[in-house]
Amino acid sequence: MKPFKTICNFDTKNLKIVDGFIKLKRCLDILNTYKLLMIDIEGIDLCRYGKIAIIQIATPDDKLYLIDIIKLGKKAFDVGLKNLLENENIEKIFYDVRVDCDSLYHLFGVLPKNIIDLQVIFMTTGGKINSPYVEGLQKAINQVFGNFSEKNKYNKMKETGKKLYAPELGGSFEIWNKRPLDKQLIKYMIADTTLLYKLYISIIERSMFELDEIKKISIDRAQKILRKQKYKKGKCNAYRDWIDEEYDCKEDFCLSDDSSWNDKEDFPDFI
Repeated sequence: MKPFKTICNFDTKNLKIVDGFIKLKRCLDILNTYKLLMIDIEGIDLCRYGKIAIIQIATPDDKLYLIDIIKLGKKAFDVGLKNLLENENIEKIFYDVRVDCDSLYHLFGVLPKNIIDLQVIFMTTGGKINSPYVEGLQKAINQVFGNFSEKNKYNKMKETGKKLYAPELGGSFEIWNKRPLDKQLIKYMIADTTLLYKLYISIIERSMFELDEIKKISIDRAQKILRKQKYKKGKCNAYRDWIDEEYDCKEDFCLSDDSSWNDKEDFPDFI
């Protein structure tokens, strides 16, 4: 594969903020023509107990749609967004499917189909295959692309955005409720989502597993979270949670009395 001339595409001309239903229809009409989409979700304490604020969907040709769930609400899913996410003919790339799928399913009854977890791909490349821990997207991008020309710009955009919403950095999740969206938050979202496709095609051939196996692991990761009666945040999310049982989190602070599996036979299927 030829190296990219630039790794990051921060040109906002390809950015569309979808905050009305006419805009949403146009957006969905376009997105349904693709065979592969990159998805990331931002929100307030993102999980089944929190709130989805923005669903970011990027295309392989660098279009980016920020779908405003705060403004559009559940109706966005009813008029076509649910169908897009559950379309079995469109592959959907996430980086760590767990919390995004937990939020989509428990808050809106949406079960994404044909999912690919880019974190699984990254952690099954040569140097990562034996690590008991998973690594976040920012680390993956910095490690895979090395000293790319926009590295400092990318990291600054990430750090500035995190400071706005992360309580441990002095921010507040409530900033996701404010409209218009803060420009630094928009840059933060652009920084990640527009790089997912470039990261995917840069490392997919280096994974120790075929794509079908990666999809199976991706489904298993999401189902494991969804079938727990309670979602528990904690250090366990940093553990590798597939392949080898020795990497499954057994820490007490990650488990609770009612975190048992829900083994109902009618549990929805990701496939």
